[in-house]
Amino acid sequence: MIIRTATLEDLDHVTKLTYDAFHDYPLFNVSTDKSQLQQALYFLLYLNTLANIRREDCFVCVEGSEIVASFILKAPQQHQISFWTYVKVGGWQLPFKCSPKIAGRIMQNLSQSDDVMPEEFENFWYIDTLVVSPKYQGQKIGSRTISQIIDMVE
Repeated sequence: MIIRTATLEDLDHVTKLTYDAFHDYPLFNVSTDKSQLQQALYFLLYLNTLANIRREDCFVCVEGSEIVASFILKAPQQHQISFWTYVKVGGWQLPFKCSPKIAGRIMQNLSQSDDVMPEEFENFWYIDTLVVSPKYQGQKIGSRTISQIIDMVE
């Protein structure tokens, strides 16, 4: 398995992998309107993936020519992406692409979950997201990825 920095060509694939992994996550269950919720969550994950690709924090794990997993790795003191970065990558489209109310609720939940982390946490490497393609789950891809991430960080 090869790990490489994700590129813009990987954006749609990584966004879909991440959406498929997290769309039923309780943190994102903020509306009974499933269609609007799906649209808002997918767009927010797209923006987050794009921002992290541009910062070179997003990586893909490739076997042969297929992406089998992806992750976002945050360096110490660089965990947060600024509001303006999200605006620059397309966040300004939020009111036109999905329900701003639902997107706001998702972002509020994410912000509250970030608030539980102690300040000392900023001094450590952080795996923001790690997803394995359903086709490859149960094949130790996640464990191998974690081992390679540890080697990268060291």
